[in-house]
Amino acid sequence: MSQQTTIRKLAELVNTPVDKLLEQLAEAGMKFSGPDQVITSAEKLKLHGFLRRAHGKADKPADEVIAPGKITLNRSRKQEITVGGGGQAANTAAWLARAGAGVTLVAAALITAYGCGKEEPKKAAAPAAVDDSVTVKIGHAGPLTGGIAHLGKDDENGVHLAVDEANAKKIKLGGKTVNWVMMSEDDQADPKLGPTIAQKFVDAKVAGVVGHLNSGVTIPASAVYNQAGMPMISGSATNPKLTEQGFKSIFRTVARDDQQGPAIAAYIVNELKLKKVAIADDATAYGEGLANEVEKTLKAAGVDVVAHEKTNDKATDFKAILTKIKAKNPDVIFHGGMDATGGPMLKQARELGIKAAFAFGDGACTDEMGKLAGAAAEGLICSQAGLPASAASNPKA
Repeated sequence: MSQQTTIRKLAELVNTPVDKLLEQLAEAGMKFSGPDQVITSAEKLKLHGFLRRAHGKADKPADEVIAPGKITLNRSRKQEITVGGGGQAANTAAWLARAGAGVTLVAAALITAYGCGKEEPKKAAAPAAVDDSVTVKIGHAGPLTGGIAHLGKDDENGVHLAVDEANAKKIKLGGKTVNWVMMSEDDQADPKLGPTIAQKFVDAKVAGVVGHLNSGVTIPASAVYNQAGMPMISGSATNPKLTEQGFKSIFRTVARDDQQGPAIAAYIVNELKLKKVAIADDATAYGEGLANEVEKTLKAAGVDVVAHEKTNDKATDFKAILTKIKAKNPDVIFHGGMDATGGPMLKQARELGIKAAFAFGDGACTDEMGKLAGAAAEGLICSQAGLPASAASNPKA
């Protein structure tokens, strides 16, 4: 109903004195402050609920509870009266009719007062949406901070691109659309962090891992992946030990150091025709491993290796070892390490007046070398453990 219902209005509807109606309702446990009190939705609910209780279970005869001598409910019936909005009030009226009860104006008025409120019938809840997708996590690990973070970010961007392209294809797995998600971790090029990050991926139940970048990090991490049976694939870990471990789920897409090293040595011998070589490496699994392969091949070819100096992958000052090398007057200097050390070493060598050619492996064959070495980068020689991008799409390359 659009108008508010009061006790006075209810008394008029049932032709009963207001004070008598208040007394009857009070005996039924429903107290109102006065004749002009508006019957709220909650109070209407109580009135209707009382009818339900009177029907199902009552401590007193029904005709003594709400309308003296005027309502006789058949308590043998056990039908449920639903409590709710206006539509439920109609259910109540239908039940009263089926019960064959002698319904007086009091009962009718209570039902009317309840059923004509402003409350709308509750709509049935919409069925829950069926999830027709499945999430697949792909791990990425590499140095995202530190001196070679640019290389790690390159790899991360590649994985991100592959994930975006896969999601655009709406690939199905078991009839469900796959939602590919990348989980990326910064291993800081630190061998000690490799196993920790690998275990993190195992715990997260990723489907597979792209990485790590450095051989020194990849090798210890690979043991964790192998134990979990988790696929791992590296595009840059070149140390032969990685795949010589015999792990079934460990892969790489790049040539090994025992392939790259001999190729560098062959270029020095056959193309440059140089006879005296000095070597410096950063003492990492990658840098030292590659330098050793170069040295072994050079010596087998009869080239004089006049020096082999050590540094580390965090070093920035190379003048001490370069001074030793300068004294040997080599024709070429090979550096086994990444661009973060190769660039500064080359620049400092030129500052010391060293005229020898410089050669590097794939870890220093980057655009970053030009930034780090400046003008000294002109004429450097470097190798790639795979086809260069310009030749990758050329079927004749």
